Amino acid sequence: TRRSSDLVSQTPLRQSKPSHLTKALSPPSQQIEQMLSWLPADTESVTAAVGPILMPKMSRESDGTMTIDKSVHEVEDTFKQNSFMLLLPLAESIKEEPVVAAIEGSRNFRAPTGLGMMRSEGGVIAVFAGDITNRANSFWKDSVKIIIRTEQIEGCKVGIFQDKSEEDLWTTYVAFPKPNIAVVATNQDYLREVLARINGKHGERALPDRL
Repeated sequence: TRRSSDLVSQTPLRQSKPSHLTKALSPPSQQIEQMLSWLPADTESVTAAVGPILMPKMSRESDGTMTIDKSVHEVEDTFKQNSFMLLLPLAESIKEEPVVAAIEGSRNFRAPTGLGMMRSEGGVIAVFAGDITNRANSFWKDSVKIIIRTEQIEGCKVGIFQDKSEEDLWTTYVAFPKPNIAVVATNQDYLREVLARINGKHGERALPDRL
């Protein structure tokens, strides 16, 4: 028989982490770090992903509503895209344009009036691999019939849209503050702060560096 001390001495005190865990625990990319600085300090929930991420293919139903086409990777795609659903109105215009990184921030969560998704203030920022100016121009042109109005916020053209979901009316703000950046928000004040920070405004970061 062996003594317990012999067994302990032969047991590794530290085992290397599986590669998939090591990857999951790696620090965020510099791109994500920068994008975190664009979110308002009172942001409560953040989801980020590095690409390449492609927007799902969309089809228009007979009643005018847009639906996501079926995919052989439907489950995987759903998990990837679920946090960035606000970008779906842009899907047709920016299809085949890879997203380098995307980040979604939200605050002030509240229950829906009846059924439906929980409401919140927030937005999604997407950084693309290349210049999407032509894509943005196509989006503005295609949106003429459904856009409520446009405004200038922090020197940037912002399109305002509204859509009914169950018993709630959702207002969406769309902007292209840089040639390779798109922002879609659900609250004007949140959007204003994001645009100001993208343009160089400094302020407290949404999440502390230690997280």
